[in-house]
Amino acid sequence: MPESAALMFWIGGLYYFNLWVIEKGRLVSLILSSVFLSFAIMTKPPVIFIAIPMLYLCYEHFRWRWLKFMELWGYALVTLTVPLLYYYLSANLAEYKFTVGIGRDIIFKKALTAFYSPEALHFFKENIPVSVGMVGFLLIFAGIFSVTKKQRVILIWFIAMLLEVIFIVSPIRAGYYLIFFTVPCALLIGNMFARIFYEPIGKVLSVVLVMALAYDSYYQVKPMYEKNEIMATQVKVVQEVTAEDELLVVGAFDPCLLSLADRRGWRFNIGIYSYIPKDPYEELDYYIVRGAK
Repeated sequence: MPESAALMFWIGGLYYFNLWVIEKGRLVSLILSSVFLSFAIMTKPPVIFIAIPMLYLCYEHFRWRWLKFMELWGYALVTLTVPLLYYYLSANLAEYKFTVGIGRDIIFKKALTAFYSPEALHFFKENIPVSVGMVGFLLIFAGIFSVTKKQRVILIWFIAMLLEVIFIVSPIRAGYYLIFFTVPCALLIGNMFARIFYEPIGKVLSVVLVMALAYDSYYQVKPMYEKNEIMATQVKVVQEVTAEDELLVVGAFDPCLLSLADRRGWRFNIGIYSYIPKDPYEELDYYIVRGAK
């Protein structure tokens, strides 16, 4: 999955930008931030919400003087132009368009209404506990009140990613998209632990809360390691009745069956490619002509 790489580039981009702010204009930090953040946007566009805490950092340190920094405008131009060129070129070159149209057909059409839909509410009910745990979910709210004035950027980061959850995650409803939201959540919880650790009973309380969080995390993660027996059976059947070099057509949007069975082919009736016939019989004929068995 690309989210791990996006997470690394994303945090690297913010880290070096913050370094540039602290150092009052050391250009190498700004260049490194641009490189990291460009890669992050090319990997996963929703990471662009990080611009909100970055703008806050600028205001916190420079007030409105940052608007006069030409290197900052150059930074923004390069950081956004490189990904735009990448997406433009790759969209024209790519033969396999698995994710094409997600922004156009899902996000832009549903971003303002998806958040309070029954489907989105059910998704959050099922996935938020898995992402941060029930104990973590409660600790996040406690962590919000532990943020000091100097640490306010963490709270701004949290709000920015909450907006990403509302406008991006709600219409897509993929659990792994919540990974970016969990970063400021972890910082809020960690900061709260750091604050209470030095209170009279803080050491004991911190250990108890960390153990509770660890147990809850184990409880949430354990089911992810259980074998998917249905998929395993499907893979076994496909491997038994087909040869490695035969091209297959699977009736699922999910490409996992083809990947796990080590086969190549097409997904039926996914509606992504305009040149593939819409009529199901004509679509099957299209695949058969091209070698589908």
